[in-house]
Amino acid sequence: MRIFRHDQAPDFTDLFCGLGGSTQGLSEAGMTPRLAMNHNGIQVAAHAANHPDCEHLVEDINAFDKRSLPSTRVLWGSPICTEISPAGGRKRTRGQIALLDEDGNLSDGQPEFTRTRATALDIIAATEVHRYDVIICENVPEFFLDWELFDWWVNGFKILRYNHQIVCASSAHLGDEDNKKAPQNRPRGYVVFTREGIPLPDLEVRPAALCPGCGPVQARQVWRNPRRRKMGSWGVQYDYRCPDTRCGFILDPTVRPIGDVIDWSAPGTRIGDGRPDRKRFTPYAASTRERVAAGLAKFGHDPHVTMLRKNTASVGVDSPVPTVSAQGKHHALIVPNGRKGAVRTTAEPLTTVACKPHHSLVRPAPDVDDCTLRMLSPRELASAQRFPETYILPAASQEAQILGIGNAVSVNAARWIAERVMAVLT
Repeated sequence: MRIFRHDQAPDFTDLFCGLGGSTQGLSEAGMTPRLAMNHNGIQVAAHAANHPDCEHLVEDINAFDKRSLPSTRVLWGSPICTEISPAGGRKRTRGQIALLDEDGNLSDGQPEFTRTRATALDIIAATEVHRYDVIICENVPEFFLDWELFDWWVNGFKILRYNHQIVCASSAHLGDEDNKKAPQNRPRGYVVFTREGIPLPDLEVRPAALCPGCGPVQARQVWRNPRRRKMGSWGVQYDYRCPDTRCGFILDPTVRPIGDVIDWSAPGTRIGDGRPDRKRFTPYAASTRERVAAGLAKFGHDPHVTMLRKNTASVGVDSPVPTVSAQGKHHALIVPNGRKGAVRTTAEPLTTVACKPHHSLVRPAPDVDDCTLRMLSPRELASAQRFPETYILPAASQEAQILGIGNAVSVNAARWIAERVMAVLT
């Protein structure tokens, strides 16, 4: 077995790199990418444009000889999640047999569905060969809760003499002033394996929050059912509380609003004028209008984001948005009364007063037809994943761009973990 050395450069392999959220986060933390690998050539090309000093491979990771991988100190991997993720209304299932039809063939007609990730077994196979100092895996909570072989998989790392820690948090709650948080409520689980002999990194989630009794604090994560695996969603399976046990208030972590990354100069289309992507007049679907109406009932004439998918609600632009998925465009910006330009409340300063009148006070009751609607752009969705504004997106269709963005790891989350791993590796 290799001897752990503090003076080695903390380089890493990104085994399922995709568009590069994990690579970007680890690089921002000070690690050096050696190899980025994925089966999707479009995403790898975009990754290479952003990380040109890293070797890139377009390969089926299942079939790739793991002995050909570089022996880096760190391995990042986001194994298969499509068959256990509830995205797009998909039923939760148990294991990869969900990908097969009655005849034993792949049941989904979309190749990106079945091949967006290789299996978690590839990660342990690579570890058996290279004995990385640290292995970091990211996935949806269902991976940790519903995959039948999860405990068996973790035990395999124990046999290889690794300790492990499991972390669960939303991307909206990970970061600080230097590592901006993602304006997106994206619950994800992370398991960090460290080789025996390496100090355990401090992975306790302590988001900044404002306690009404104690003032600014670093809140502590408290699970509602301590006997259950610590995995799930904030406000459902766990809360954040004031660290002072004499106080113990349940707190809302400080978050970054989606309004920070919205391009307010981009115009929307008046809902009453029909869908803009049709050659002839096509009214919006009744379900879309119902979701807009529900948002208006909640937010009045304030701009908000309505989710055009099942089992989701509207959120204000002063809060994070629900999870960005790879299955398509779901986040619709609604601006009531057909307003143009940035909308401001009377509690905010006025914009510059010019020579011609352009400020107006609006008090009408909102109407669905008079609202403008536009889907958030790939660039805005990338910002919701905390990619830098200069990050190069795939030179392909919007569908390919959103696929890469939705499948990516939030940059701030990868950096948050990497910074704590760096503390024990250096």
